[in-house]
Amino acid sequence: MEITWVLPVLIPGVLLQLSLQVFYIKKCLTDESLTPAMRRIYAVLIAVFNLPAAAVYHFKARKKLSADARLAQEQNMDSDICKGIFLLLIVAYEVLAMHVLVDNSGSLFYKPLTMLISTCFIVMLIHNFVRIDSRRAIRHLLPALQILLSIPILYLDLSGEGLYLVLVLGISILNHSPLPQAKIYGICVLSAYLLGNTANTIRMFGISEMGVIVRFFYVNTLLFLAAV
Repeated sequence: MEITWVLPVLIPGVLLQLSLQVFYIKKCLTDESLTPAMRRIYAVLIAVFNLPAAAVYHFKARKKLSADARLAQEQNMDSDICKGIFLLLIVAYEVLAMHVLVDNSGSLFYKPLTMLISTCFIVMLIHNFVRIDSRRAIRHLLPALQILLSIPILYLDLSGEGLYLVLVLGISILNHSPLPQAKIYGICVLSAYLLGNTANTIRMFGISEMGVIVRFFYVNTLLFLAAV
């Protein structure tokens, strides 16, 4: 394996993780709700373990919410839990993206697949990190764009790892959406997966192999639903 195959994901991924690492170390050291000892412990953990440790910091921060604050957030998942989950999803997306690119390194579709995966990653970050007025259409366009981009990713992927990449995208969208919208997005993600995966199976085996197509359709759909 040549390292150049994963550079389009590796370089921005490393830069992003380093930036978030610095941000969360500073955040921990200035968090007045923590004791001085806990500030130093969290800072060291984040310096060593990076985003997973930052996710734990968010999960622990939830325990400090007052009863009124928790009651106000009971309809939707609270902010700290969502942020912690998203940090773990970033790590998962980067790892899976590198797997997909390596497995497709000899494919004719490597370059468009790289562009699609990178674009999805950027849109996912904007959707989760940039504060957007809920009344603006772009707030709904960002998850829609991720769902649409997942279809050609599934279609072009030869490794089979695209399923898990799209799953991470779907969880990221649901994690950042209010419950009523999350239900709609969940149906859209499943529909995009079925469309992209079926088209990929037909491309690989041909329309004549209907038995193989049906088997792949049902097996992968069950795996997708089980994971969600």
